[in-house]
Amino acid sequence: MRGIGGGGVGPSVAWESIRSAGRGSSVYGPTSGGGMRGLMIGSAASGSGQLCTDVDNMTSNEALRILGRQSMAISGLWDSTGHTSMASLSSCAALYGFGSELTEEDAAFAMRRVLASFSFGPGLYTWALECDEGRGAMPEDCCVYSVCLKYMSSIHGKGSVSEWVQSAASILHEWAVRSHDLNIARSIQSILANHAAFPSGANFAVEATLVSLSRSTHLYIQTGDFATAKVFTCRACMLANNHSLLLRYGWQLLQLALIDLEASTTSPSINASVERSLPPLLECLYLSKQHAMDPLRAVALTAFAKILLCMGRFLKARALLNAAMPLVMQHGHLWFQAEACLTLAKCNLAEARWKVSESAGDVKANGTTRSSFSESPVALQRKALSQLENAASLFNKIDDIHRLRQTYYLQAMVCNSLPCMQSKRDEFATKFAQVSVRRQCSSKLWNAMHAMLVGDAFQLAQCMTP
Repeated sequence: MRGIGGGGVGPSVAWESIRSAGRGSSVYGPTSGGGMRGLMIGSAASGSGQLCTDVDNMTSNEALRILGRQSMAISGLWDSTGHTSMASLSSCAALYGFGSELTEEDAAFAMRRVLASFSFGPGLYTWALECDEGRGAMPEDCCVYSVCLKYMSSIHGKGSVSEWVQSAASILHEWAVRSHDLNIARSIQSILANHAAFPSGANFAVEATLVSLSRSTHLYIQTGDFATAKVFTCRACMLANNHSLLLRYGWQLLQLALIDLEASTTSPSINASVERSLPPLLECLYLSKQHAMDPLRAVALTAFAKILLCMGRFLKARALLNAAMPLVMQHGHLWFQAEACLTLAKCNLAEARWKVSESAGDVKANGTTRSSFSESPVALQRKALSQLENAASLFNKIDDIHRLRQTYYLQAMVCNSLPCMQSKRDEFATKFAQVSVRRQCSSKLWNAMHAMLVGDAFQLAQCMTP
């Protein structure tokens, strides 16, 4: 693509070269590349059962096969830049539009990209439009992981069964960690480690290992073992870098920064400094800009905004968040969307707190005088309350108990400082108390894990049905 764009060759010239090559007499044999095979060219090829690429004289099956591979190529391009929702859409087109013409390996790649969008982006909504039973809006109060697993049962049997089990285990593990059901999370972690140790293929080995390392990192962060979490993330960084997986490498760099950031804000006793998260985060920002990975860069900017907020630079933090928010809400994981809303609310609360504490009009905060601020403290608190409500709604969809407790606590405190908000304060205080003692229903997760292990898609769907 770089040669065509940089060498001055126009689209019409490129298309004419494809047409002339399609009428050529040379025949290329199959290659050993992962999912990319040579195409048999020439009019004589069609008579012997080989694939003909003559765009003027091809059968309907040959055209569908080429269109299916075109959708696969488009999906791979979107996936390489982190646009998981668009990659999922192209993969759905390949599976359901041309699935009968795809090879088993191509179908497995398409399935993997669809399943990855469930965990790492808002691909669930794209997938819901492709499924008959998923048409219509998704309920506001439902758990995303439950809906993901229900839709996953509908694609059981497409591609590799081992990859299906590994992807289902990954989603179950993330659900168990966020809902703080750590016993189930540790059990599923053993399954993921087993898939990484005994992969179904050479191409799947690296992916399975990266998934296992990433899920181990999330588990250790939830238990407060940040040192071990960094060890697993560093191993994932080395593995992704050695195999030139730039997008995965960028995400692991971001994870390193998030570990230090989480350690500095939740465990002050370990003497972790927020500045330690800057080197990997800045490298992630440089890498994402250099390779046009815009969704990754937007998420990294929200983490950088959180660092600025910890340093007291709430105005710059809010400016970064406002700039990155559209891409994060469009392509980011629900956790990053909710975290961005939570950080934005904290920025407004920090400004409101500064306005209340400072009485002199010429006192500077973040290089800006008090007179330049236009909104009153009450208006900022009400705006923060609205942003906290958005964050709580998103955190509730992924059952993140830790962040829900923090959000409800802030909502109760803000309502307590506002006039005529006592009833809302009591409501949020009640929610805080309820979520503090809430635990995910273990029987539901155990049943789902059993269905996943035995490969029973019907039982998995039944477990996820309310």
